[in-house]
Amino acid sequence: MVYRRRMAAKCALATFTPTWVNPSTHPSITRHEGEIEKLKIQIQNLQKENSELVSKTAITFVHDFVDFESMRDRILFELKLGRQASGYKAAQKALNRLITELKRIAETF
Repeated sequence: MVYRRRMAAKCALATFTPTWVNPSTHPSITRHEGEIEKLKIQIQNLQKENSELVSKTAITFVHDFVDFESMRDRILFELKLGRQASGYKAAQKALNRLITELKRIAETF
């Protein structure tokens, strides 16, 4: 008799299906769609902001950490030309144009 009761209890547990009292408490795969859309928009905005900051960082690096003028002077010194030599002045003009172009290119990033 005790065995039959245990067996009946096990069968009752095995066939138990939950019944929902309130239909709004049903688990739903669509209940968070609004929040998901908001988060997607937030991600896009953050990615855009991040790319803008990265480009500003590159420009800041070029202007703040790369000293083009000292590089120009070092290159001219290594050429071992006197300051009055025509080759010195031509090289200086060419390097100045190069520096201007590099700065302009860096600002377009």
